[in-house]
Amino acid sequence: MTFAEKLAYLRGRYGLSQAQLARSLGVTRQAVSRWENGAGLPDSQALLRLAEEFDVEPEWLLDESRSGEPSPRAVKRSRFAMADRAFLVLLCALLAFSLAMRAALSDERLTLKLLAALSRPDAAGFITAWNAASIYVLGPLTYFAAGWMSGALVCRYVAAPEPGVRRFCTRWGWISLAALAALNIILPRTAAAFTLSASIFAAPGMLLSLAHIRMALRR
Repeated sequence: MTFAEKLAYLRGRYGLSQAQLARSLGVTRQAVSRWENGAGLPDSQALLRLAEEFDVEPEWLLDESRSGEPSPRAVKRSRFAMADRAFLVLLCALLAFSLAMRAALSDERLTLKLLAALSRPDAAGFITAWNAASIYVLGPLTYFAAGWMSGALVCRYVAAPEPGVRRFCTRWGWISLAALAALNIILPRTAAAFTLSASIFAAPGMLLSLAHIRMALRR
């Protein structure tokens, strides 16, 4: 079987249209059409994504002497992606900032100076803006980044999810993130409820992390 025949066979077996496959791979539908017509081959990055999408070895796709049912990939785990490193840096920065604020407030003299400064009339706007940023941005973003890193660690040290599971995670990850973001803005928040409510943003973070396509990790 040629690469084009294998690609058409796998796409049909998974019930994907050319447009759906193109979206998963981050390429155009015309590119997928050219591959299936034998007019070209994907580059190395697209080939790895194809292998990940259909859970096969990249070598099986290119080797025309090998036909029949493909063998599942020998390695299911994935490398850390650029997005994983970015969220790790973001999470560390947010946690460091939080610890620095706690350390500053634990200093009695510094706390008294801070309270004296914030008691000025012109500090009211700063206090309001800071509380809003903590409730609507910093807290949810910290938990989202923590959830993303949890998903990345699962893919790195346990196993990367199957394509069907990734599609499920993509759909419900975005739906849950949009719903929680809307509720976070619409519903009134209190300082006492903030920590508990912000923690639920870890769920869409983990779902979208599991849906992220990563390169396979070779032993």
